[in-house]
Amino acid sequence: MFNSVFNIKLLLSAFSALQWKRFSIIGHSMGGNVGGLFSAVFPELVDSLVILDSLGFLPTAQEEMAGIVRKGVEELVQFEAERERGRREKVYSYDSALKRLQAANPSLSEESVAVLLERGSTAVEGGVVFNRDYRINLTNIVRITLEQSLDMQARIQARVLLVMAEEGILRLYRQRPQQAEMLQQLIKGYGDKLSEVSVVEVPGDHHVHLNSPETVAPLITAFLNSGTPVTPPSAKL
Repeated sequence: MFNSVFNIKLLLSAFSALQWKRFSIIGHSMGGNVGGLFSAVFPELVDSLVILDSLGFLPTAQEEMAGIVRKGVEELVQFEAERERGRREKVYSYDSALKRLQAANPSLSEESVAVLLERGSTAVEGGVVFNRDYRINLTNIVRITLEQSLDMQARIQARVLLVMAEEGILRLYRQRPQQAEMLQQLIKGYGDKLSEVSVVEVPGDHHVHLNSPETVAPLITAFLNSGTPVTPPSAKL
């Protein structure tokens, strides 16, 4: 099962193998949450952190914890049972793989879907198979509350660039009062607790970095080069 602890371990193992002493992390969605948590747990290792349409943490209401853990465990039991029965990778034609990927990610443009399929599949006899580890679809059972998220956030020493899409996670969080409060507190926490932080809101959806890289790339490049993001007319601080 993929969870935050497992992902942090993978990152640390990769960086150790590369013998990197300090580095920058760019993460989108779940990758942004992994980057945020890693930067809090190993603050001395991370120079700059770029979070794309994510908050760097996935706060969960305490009363929802038990249900989430149960759901994740039941999913894992079902997954392992299917694997023991000899579940085989399904082979798709290229066109059917494109359609499946598009259906699962409706905010992606056709060009972005093609890019993801190219790097996320392997050609086999009769078509293609997806490279993903299916465990990534299982519910993450390692969660922390908002209070714990804010405590972790305060431990980050890296410079932070938070790029939020107007029609991405911002819209989703604002639809529910409890999540809207979490969103507000985490964004406020970055400004209050960390010394070098830029929060930029850009037009686009959850996959704006893929669909409109010309909107996001200048912000990231400028931030990593100088610590100050370029703010185009369409972006909001």
